[in-house]
Amino acid sequence: MSLEKKTGKGEFTKNPVRIGTAFYNRGRCLPWAMNTECIVCEEVCPTSPKAITFEKVNITMPDGSKKLLKLPRALPEHCVLCGICENKCPVHDQAAIYVTSVGETMSKTNKMILRG
Repeated sequence: MSLEKKTGKGEFTKNPVRIGTAFYNRGRCLPWAMNTECIVCEEVCPTSPKAITFEKVNITMPDGSKKLLKLPRALPEHCVLCGICENKCPVHDQAAIYVTSVGETMSKTNKMILRG
């Protein structure tokens, strides 16, 4: 499937094909769970614009110090479900970001929000 068809560009503007959705497991993601800087998923994302962005937040560390941290966010509208982010995630035994078939265009039942 072409990148244009996946991202809804060119002749596919009105009907992009979704093959799934990327999700974060915030309990495993280094910035979300450990307050540790990590930008691997955004760095390896091949799309333009990137399918991963960051929300910069000021957090209070256990010792009372302040830290500016980038929390990753997946943008499904830019994601082509290539899986590179999941493959390169430094949390090796079970990646903190993962791609699933949830939200795929072809299925009427495999949606995040089901409608009657």
